[in-house]
Amino acid sequence: MDLLPLNFYVLRFCGVWEERKESNLILRLVSFCYRYTVVILIYHFTVSEIIELVRIRNNIEELTECLFLALTYLSLCLKYLNFLVRQFEVRALLDCFRAKSSMRLAESLISCFSNSIFAMMYTVNEAKRIIWFYMILCQVTALFLLVMPLLATDERRLPFKVYMPYSIAALLPYVLTYLQQVAALIYGVFLNTSFDCLVYGLIIHTCGQIELMCHRMTETFACLREDKIEPRKIDAIENLAIAECVNHHISVHNIIFKIQSLFVWTITVLFLFSLVTLCTSIYQMSKKEMFSPEFFTFIMYLGSMSFQAFSYCWYGNELDLKNKSVANAIYVSNWTAVSAKQRKSLVLVMMMSQRGRILSFYGIFGMILNTFTWILKTSYSAFNLLQQASSYIDELTEVLFVTLTYLSLCLKYLNFLVRQFEMRALLDCFRAKVCQPRNSAEESILKQYNRKAKQTTWFFLIICQVTGLFLLAMPLWAIEERRLPLKAYVPYSIAALGPYVLTYLQQVAVLIYGIMLNSTFDSLVYGLIIQTCGQIELMCHRMTETFMCLRENKIERREIDVIENLAIAECVSHHISVYNIIYKIQSLFMWTIAVLFLFSLVTLCTSIYQMSKKEMFSPEFFTFIVYLGSMLFEILLYCWYGNELDLKMKSVAYAIYVSNWMAVSAKQRKSLMLVMLISQRGRILSFYGFSDLILNTFMSLQELSLFSMYAFMGQLYSSHRISICLLVSMTNRYAIVILIYEFTISEVIELVRTRDHIEDITEGLFLTLTYVALCFKYGNFLARRDEVSILLNCFRSKTCQPKNFEERTILIKYDPKWCVRTFMSMSQATCWALVFAPIVGPQDSDRPLPFKTYMPYSIFGWYLYLATYLQHVAAIFYGVLLNVSFDSLVYGFTLHACGQIELLCHRLSEIFKDCLDADQYRIKSNRAAVIGECVRHHLRVHELVRRIQSLFVWTVTVLFIFSMVTLCTSIFQMSKKKLLSVGFLSLVLYLGCMLYQVFFYCWYGNELRLKSKRIANAIYFSNWTMATPQERRSLVLIMINSQKGFVLSYHGIFSLCLDTFTWIFNTSYSAFNLLQQASN
Repeated sequence: MDLLPLNFYVLRFCGVWEERKESNLILRLVSFCYRYTVVILIYHFTVSEIIELVRIRNNIEELTECLFLALTYLSLCLKYLNFLVRQFEVRALLDCFRAKSSMRLAESLISCFSNSIFAMMYTVNEAKRIIWFYMILCQVTALFLLVMPLLATDERRLPFKVYMPYSIAALLPYVLTYLQQVAALIYGVFLNTSFDCLVYGLIIHTCGQIELMCHRMTETFACLREDKIEPRKIDAIENLAIAECVNHHISVHNIIFKIQSLFVWTITVLFLFSLVTLCTSIYQMSKKEMFSPEFFTFIMYLGSMSFQAFSYCWYGNELDLKNKSVANAIYVSNWTAVSAKQRKSLVLVMMMSQRGRILSFYGIFGMILNTFTWILKTSYSAFNLLQQASSYIDELTEVLFVTLTYLSLCLKYLNFLVRQFEMRALLDCFRAKVCQPRNSAEESILKQYNRKAKQTTWFFLIICQVTGLFLLAMPLWAIEERRLPLKAYVPYSIAALGPYVLTYLQQVAVLIYGIMLNSTFDSLVYGLIIQTCGQIELMCHRMTETFMCLRENKIERREIDVIENLAIAECVSHHISVYNIIYKIQSLFMWTIAVLFLFSLVTLCTSIYQMSKKEMFSPEFFTFIVYLGSMLFEILLYCWYGNELDLKMKSVAYAIYVSNWMAVSAKQRKSLMLVMLISQRGRILSFYGFSDLILNTFMSLQELSLFSMYAFMGQLYSSHRISICLLVSMTNRYAIVILIYEFTISEVIELVRTRDHIEDITEGLFLTLTYVALCFKYGNFLARRDEVSILLNCFRSKTCQPKNFEERTILIKYDPKWCVRTFMSMSQATCWALVFAPIVGPQDSDRPLPFKTYMPYSIFGWYLYLATYLQHVAAIFYGVLLNVSFDSLVYGFTLHACGQIELLCHRLSEIFKDCLDADQYRIKSNRAAVIGECVRHHLRVHELVRRIQSLFVWTVTVLFIFSMVTLCTSIFQMSKKKLLSVGFLSLVLYLGCMLYQVFFYCWYGNELRLKSKRIANAIYFSNWTMATPQERRSLVLIMINSQKGFVLSYHGIFSLCLDTFTWIFNTSYSAFNLLQQASN
């Protein structure tokens, strides 16, 4: 086997794979018997595990001990069955990797591709390493599982608990059963690792194919620079090389599609099972004796399981990044040497590659549905918090979930009443002529989406009405007292029958109308989104049908141009109309949905909490189950159809790409390219969130205000000072360096000394990590001041400077001083609170200090105590100044990069502003120079972002890692302080500063990403139809390269975005819960 030989050798050993059919009948019979013996062995073992699992379902200890292995073998059975049934598809996939190019390359290019063998060898070696490592890890785990029963000398134990319909008291049945489990384990490990590594290896080889394609393109364009190639041969070289590049790219897409269709459904099942498997194995590990054989066995198993899931995620992420790198490889190569004709093929390759390729199971694990998962996780965390709270919370939670539900309903109601005119305008958009069906095929498309909207509305309405019926009937079960369906303030007595009946009927009316209104408002949003998806589907259908008509011979040539102009103009108009519809939906409803999501966090957790207090299978219990189901279904539908809308928008580009676009003239392809570019970004509905933020906040470059603190602390100095000033500056600088680093080392030593006390270690840990992070920033800045100066010079370059009053206004109106001053004020207030806390607050000793640090001397003497106290004051004072300055420096640079993007968008939108017709535009020859300058400006912004990332992001990554620990330890310490005491308020201020620090990194990083994606919009909404074909190509390349956006991250992890901030919050809260349990 030429591909993944170790994998297929193991699969042949297990009887799963046959390289070729044996001609000998006896060998074929033996192979058949051997294969299905292994199948029976694995499936029999799995069934025995499941039966044992059912038998011990009431014992939580034994259940968890058996569950993790049962799910592992169950997922193995699914992989085994999938591989056995679909071997033909596996062979077809392997043949895709073996396919050769159908075109021969020119002789002049053969030497250029001589290095491509090294790229492929690296891919093969990487696949081989991962297979060997995973195989060894799993075999060592299996060895631990097999040896562990032999160490128990007191009784006969088996490696695993399985159902056995016989006794193993005698030696022979015990030995046979032991050997059967040994065989099941060995073959299970071989098969599981081979199936997993098969997917890893195929993904790695796919990444290798993408790398090979990028290498070939780069080498091709480099060869075109050489003078030895004759001009008449250049066209032939371009045709061969770029045609092969396009074929290679399409082949890679086919390979990825085959991998996804073959394996991803089993990986999805594995991920679902691993959630249970990991937690049960950790639970069992916590019950074992430390460093016992069982403990080490579970550690090895947990490591194997974690490595398995991590490798799937890692190589899937690598595949996505490699796909997106194709566009960058073309953009940074010598593409200007390629003819205009061939650039069109490269543009299409870039457009398709910029979308990336994420392996997923029908898009379920997309970013939008993560919102739903995040709500569930946060609700569960809040539920745990409620469980630990006092008993007085019961009545509050019983009323709170209904109160918030009706409060969100009131907001929806008010929004609908006030904005009915906008609602009618939105409905008129759907009634526009371009959105109406024109034949039976188009009617069937829209009827399909109408049916889906109707079914969703009815289903949601029925669920809500059943919930209301349960709430109304629940008080009737309590015959011993008069109860109302909902707890509400009643200013009169309901002891008499008349007031009770009237109040009951009033709540019945409120509940019925509330349910009808709530479900109608929600279903209205669902329906509008579904109808928008239908319009996108209709647009794709019309484009496909138009291109199909162009194939027909009966259409005369002179009619084709008219059909193309009308059809594609209508397509663009329809696309813009869909964008307007989505914008109107977002502006109308998203703020109420945002409020609903915030309320649902509390509503879900309070309803779960109340459900846990009710008797199992009681009417109240079922009422809360139905209510909880309605709430989850409501949120799920919002997330689901929002995700559907995003996927539909992205499918427009694919619909054009797979249609008969070759039949369209070159002139009309340019319009299609712009439609593809805009649609590839998708459209995510959000409320000032992660997709379409429009906040006019930007910091202008104010060198004096930003660097004034550095001048005070001796970070920047002039080379023209006299020698005395230089001596003073150097002394000041290194005195501060010694002060900060000595204080940090003292904190670390004290932390090591108090490592056995959870209270003391958490008290010192949050400040120690803050100063360790500061030391990293300080050392990074001192060592790389020259690179900071280069970055500043990039901002001072002629391209980045304003040229008129309007451009100057764009840069000036964003003042960064408020951010720095706010952060500095908060930090200084925290500083003084920490400094005065030992004096004002309760004192643990006669000589209290602001911080616990290691001191190799006694401070009982007054002078030593005063000197140490002043040293702490100086360390915290300079530490605050340095920390705020370093952080604000990154904020400022990031915002200035956003400002340059805003300036670039302004210049791009102004290029065609004064053009009335094409002739007038051609007279103004300076337009081409302006477009060239915009290209250089875009490249300059690329350089700015790259320098910011290389200079600062690694220190920000360290800060993020430390901040997770710092946040949870500071919250833990705050929970130990007396409410509103000096120590409590000091920690509140410290926590606020830390959250402010991390939030602004994520916020401004997110702003940079969003601003950079607006470049394509600025070009698309300008009067680009007045541009010449040559200038359109430059604009198209800018749009393609800008659609990826700029993401500041450390090798793809810890991205500066709001998702990272949320993740830090969740992780810190989990660690806080762990600390709470450990301290108890």
